[in-house]
Amino acid sequence: MIPDTQKLLRCELEALKNQLQAQTKAFEFLNHSVTMLEKESCLQQIKIQQLEEVLCPTSRQKEKDGNKWNTEQGQQELYGALAEGLEGLQKTLRDSEEVQQARTTRCLQLLAQEIRDSKKFLWEELELVREEVTFIYQKLQAQEEEITENLVNIQKMQKTQVKCRKVLTKMKQQGYETSNWLETEEMPSGGNGSWRGDLQKELSDIWLQGTPMPEPSTPLLGLGLRLRPGPFPAPVQQKPLLPTSLSSRGCSPRRPHQRENKLAETLLHLWTVVPAASCA
Repeated sequence: MIPDTQKLLRCELEALKNQLQAQTKAFEFLNHSVTMLEKESCLQQIKIQQLEEVLCPTSRQKEKDGNKWNTEQGQQELYGALAEGLEGLQKTLRDSEEVQQARTTRCLQLLAQEIRDSKKFLWEELELVREEVTFIYQKLQAQEEEITENLVNIQKMQKTQVKCRKVLTKMKQQGYETSNWLETEEMPSGGNGSWRGDLQKELSDIWLQGTPMPEPSTPLLGLGLRLRPGPFPAPVQQKPLLPTSLSSRGCSPRRPHQRENKLAETLLHLWTVVPAASCA
């Protein structure tokens, strides 16, 4: 819309300039014509005088005076007509200049208004784009922080899994040894408390890492339990620290805590459900 209006305004300006140039050329042509007419009139007057001198030397003076008077009168009339024509042409030029100036002023005002409107519209669009970019940047930062937190939670969960596997392995080994001691002879004094203390410490570390779960109300050391003997666990295959599907799906920051809680619950269940160990 703006380029078309500017084009129309420029066309009007060019038309006015062309009209002014044409009027100026016409005025110059009229001046040149008047000059040529004056020269031609003088030449004709000279020729007439020469002819009169040749034909009538006596009446030449009278006719010369009459012709001179007529010539002067004609020149005066011609000068008057030229003056009137020049005045009319000057008036026409002044009117055309005023009209042209008014049109030019109006066109410039319209052009300035359109430029201001365009500038205002562009600034509004720029503000909208800036707000959208800021929103996207904040959203990306939030997603990046969430991903970083999820990665940290996943690493903690994997470390907790490794600890839980070690604790289960130690519990099964100690349970197997304890059952052998109970079948053959009495357990050495002090031996049961040492490994139970180590397991209690490792379980406490796991409980501290899984903070959303409440701590058990009954201490594990005072239960006097023994584990059922069982086969040794198979070698634990360490999983990669960062799963490959992490980049293709979103991770909730609560999942690692839930898995840690489940592992801790499993250890507590294994610790409490085994029947009490008392030497019969």
